[in-house]
Amino acid sequence: MSDDMNQASLVDRLIAHGALGGVPREQFEWLTRVGQARTVQPGEILIAAGKQRGGLFVIFDGYSSIHVDRGSVWRIAAAVGEGAAAIFSIHQYLRRT
Repeated sequence: MSDDMNQASLVDRLIAHGALGGVPREQFEWLTRVGQARTVQPGEILIAAGKQRGGLFVIFDGYSSIHVDRGSVWRIAAAVGEGAAAIFSIHQYLRRT
């Protein structure tokens, strides 16, 4: 659990998260006891191709994107989070140019 977020406030944020509707409060309470809340730094790689990495990532603020290697260029394959719509629009624009 991060210093700036206590268990009760984290549970409330999980309950309010749009993608996690219908999950009982008790399961969020369990998740906050066994899980780890942390801030991801811009550009930090969470999962890399060919490397095993498990986990559940819940994005409260910002966005995350999946990049794929297409030879001489990296392409955005998907984006999630509050900024994902903007990333998707930019990606669509770049594909047309």
